[in-house]
Amino acid sequence: MSPKQKSKQHLKTLSNEETRPASTSRRKFVQNSLLYGSGVLTIPSYLKGGNRLFSTSRRKVNHVVLCLFAGGIRNFESLEQREGNLMPNTLIGDHSIHSSIASGIDTMPLPCSIPIASQGVLFDKFRYDSPITLHYNAHASILTGRYIHDIELMKPAPHPTLFEMYRKHHALRSNHSNTWWVCDQGGPFPFLRSSSDTQYGHAYAANMIQPSSLANSPLLQHTLPKNEEQLAMELRRQLLGSSLEQPHSLSKASWLDLLHDFGKAYHRGIWKEDSVRLNDDMLNIFASCLILERYTPELLVVNMQDSDIGHSNFTSYCNNMHKADYALGKLWSTIQENDTLRDDTVLIVLPEFGRNAGHNSVIDAYGRYAVDHTGDDVSKQSFCLIAGPQHIVHQGQTAQMDGEVIDIVPTIAHLLGFEDKVHPLNLPGKVLYEAFV
Repeated sequence: MSPKQKSKQHLKTLSNEETRPASTSRRKFVQNSLLYGSGVLTIPSYLKGGNRLFSTSRRKVNHVVLCLFAGGIRNFESLEQREGNLMPNTLIGDHSIHSSIASGIDTMPLPCSIPIASQGVLFDKFRYDSPITLHYNAHASILTGRYIHDIELMKPAPHPTLFEMYRKHHALRSNHSNTWWVCDQGGPFPFLRSSSDTQYGHAYAANMIQPSSLANSPLLQHTLPKNEEQLAMELRRQLLGSSLEQPHSLSKASWLDLLHDFGKAYHRGIWKEDSVRLNDDMLNIFASCLILERYTPELLVVNMQDSDIGHSNFTSYCNNMHKADYALGKLWSTIQENDTLRDDTVLIVLPEFGRNAGHNSVIDAYGRYAVDHTGDDVSKQSFCLIAGPQHIVHQGQTAQMDGEVIDIVPTIAHLLGFEDKVHPLNLPGKVLYEAFV
């Protein structure tokens, strides 16, 4: 389909927008949906389809999902599989789980029929080349494309983030469903949705949600506020946290629709068919799947942090890696099952850094020592997996080139067609061209 035809189709979709009858009470609709899992869900078509008006020949794809497999993931347990293949949905390998920890690892199904790595390029010589292996610094470095050594907690980054670059230079800024940051609740991570750079900043921030904040929310316990306005405000507070305003919020109707999706799944049992025990990482990925299905955004970034328990419990660290891998499998399956996303989405997965070669003095119930990340060379080693359709991404290959975490922003700018727009920023990273056909 030509760009001209796409534009005409987009305008036709806008003119045929579906709406819920005015007589329907949205609050009753949300309550009934939460209590009984019933009701028909409709939203404006332009929120479903994303921004096709900015599809250009410079783009390689129209959708990128970046997953920060965070918390500190050591190559010993991931790529080298010294404890067995803890990530069978993500990485190729048939090593069974080491007997010393096997009983502490949850049995998980395989959402992916083949590993994601077989559908992409694995960069196994990847580094976080900074002396400071702190999570917020590393996240900020990845999302700004610059190593940031002196950032203060609970403050925005000093340089523009990927979200701001994209929204300013290449996205329809009024389309609030197009750019998402799905992150852990509390702490500094919400501040990464925009920077303090005066040329970018709050006006170009990502749409942000913190799914784990909903887990014990009254909104999911049927004690809903009395009116629609109060309900929408409470939902925003629960999803966004109390520390930040949302400058480009979805409409009130869309917030309620999002609550409907999450609440219905929560009460039916999230991924109930697989009998899995959820953690916060899995909630983040589940919410990301809902967002992908509903809005098909062009840029979605999600972080997972539960593996950071490795400081105090090695077996739980391995188990959370295993759970996160399952969630990644569900994420990839969601992309593959969606007609809009399947052949038009690139998934990028990377830990922000690794862990030390040696252990600390904390022993878990399985006799295994915990592991910190204090800046030795092994803690700076990582990997990056870029997966996507075969006409865009090479399949089942291992890259020869080295890579760094600061290469992610230039690579996504290349994929989404705004690489030339960020040249004046003089980003130090490079495009990971070896991944692409």
